[in-house]
Amino acid sequence: AGACLTYQRALAETPDSLAALIGLARSDTTLGKEAEAKRLLDSALAHDPRDPIANGEMGLLEARHGDWSSSLEHLRRAWIQNRSNPEIALELARAYKENGGLSDALQVLQSIAHEMQESAAFHFQLAQIYSLLRRSAEAQRERDAFTGLKTSSQDALRFDNPSTYVQ
Repeated sequence: AGACLTYQRALAETPDSLAALIGLARSDTTLGKEAEAKRLLDSALAHDPRDPIANGEMGLLEARHGDWSSSLEHLRRAWIQNRSNPEIALELARAYKENGGLSDALQVLQSIAHEMQESAAFHFQLAQIYSLLRRSAEAQRERDAFTGLKTSSQDALRFDNPSTYVQ
C-alpha cells in the first residue's frame, strides 16, 4: 500500500511519469485490479510507445488473458528494446507459439539458452516447441531436463530441515 501511495503522489506531481505509471500498474496487477493496470499502461505507452518496461508489462498482462496477438506485439517491442529480461523472452516465445510462429519462438528461446539452463519453465517451453516442430529427440532431451530440474527442486524442498521455533 505504501508503494501505491508513493506512485500516486509522483503521478500527482508529474502526470506523465512513466516510472510512476508503470509502478502503479504493477501494484494494481498484484492487487488484482487488472483493468486499472491496463489503463495506466495504456497511458504510459501513449507517452512512449517504445518503452520496454511498459510494453513488457502490457504484454504479460495480455498473455494472462489469452490476448495473444496483442501480447505478441507488446512483448516483441519490449524484447527489441531490451533483451535483459528472460521472463519477457519466455512469454514472447509463448506468444509466438500461440500465434503459430514456432520457428520465431524457437529462435527466442535459443537466444536465452545459456542463462536459462537451470529454469524448468525454459525447458518446458522448449520441449513444447520441439514437439510441435516434430523434432522428437530434442523434445525428449528438453523433457528430461525439465523433469530433472523439477525432481531436484522437489527433493530440495522435501529434505529441507524444518525450522525449530522456541518461544
